[in-house]
Amino acid sequence: MSDVIKWQIMSESKFSAVDATLGYAYQVRCALVHSLVHARNGEDFEVGIETLDDVTFTATGGEPLELLQTKHHLGSKSALTDAAVDLWKTLRIWIEGRESGAIPPTAKLYLITTATASSASAAAKLRGHSDERDPSAAIDALNATALTSGNEKNKLAYLAYSRLSLADRRSLLNQVYVIDVAPNISNLDEVLRQQVRWLAPIKHEDAFLQRLEGWWFRRVLKQLTKAAPLIESREIDLHMETCASNSSGKPCP
Repeated sequence: MSDVIKWQIMSESKFSAVDATLGYAYQVRCALVHSLVHARNGEDFEVGIETLDDVTFTATGGEPLELLQTKHHLGSKSALTDAAVDLWKTLRIWIEGRESGAIPPTAKLYLITTATASSASAAAKLRGHSDERDPSAAIDALNATALTSGNEKNKLAYLAYSRLSLADRRSLLNQVYVIDVAPNISNLDEVLRQQVRWLAPIKHEDAFLQRLEGWWFRRVLKQLTKAAPLIESREIDLHMETCASNSSGKPCP
């Protein structure tokens, strides 16, 4: 094997590892953002990382309410086409989860991606909070893709989708929401600032977030290693309130 080929393999492996690491960190940060949104709305919930999905929000002591799949792409812009691997891999996970009964049909399913949904694509028709949202049109696009696409990476996903009746496809896609052009991992800083701005004085904002994320990553680690159960909303509330009420005006330790 030539030195040039060895260098190419090592470089590809290095970039693949970096992408995977950023993807996991993005997943954890997205979980924090959405947890803060739900907490600010006064909701009671439990959140888990890598349980039923990348991120799963469950009613306290109840069934799954929301499942999040996060897809992070750094560098060149990525397009979410009708044959995109990210889209079909996600659909396969949700289809099989619903078939097994692990994912209830009432759970909302979010695909959060830094990629851009191609114009008039199925993903574009499934955008959350969009006037152009049209699950029926998305079904038509996905039907055609599953029948005609030769993408081998999507083969198992196409088979899983083809097993569904028309009613099941409607039931699934009515619950699917695509959030494309999402902020990348670096740009999530500002999103997090917006979520804590009502609690932290501007001059202490950065320190507040550092402490918050430090606590969050440690708590997620405990959940992943089974050292602690799912993260409860009251834990987040308590941590935020303790920091905010610190008499010195500085973030809590």
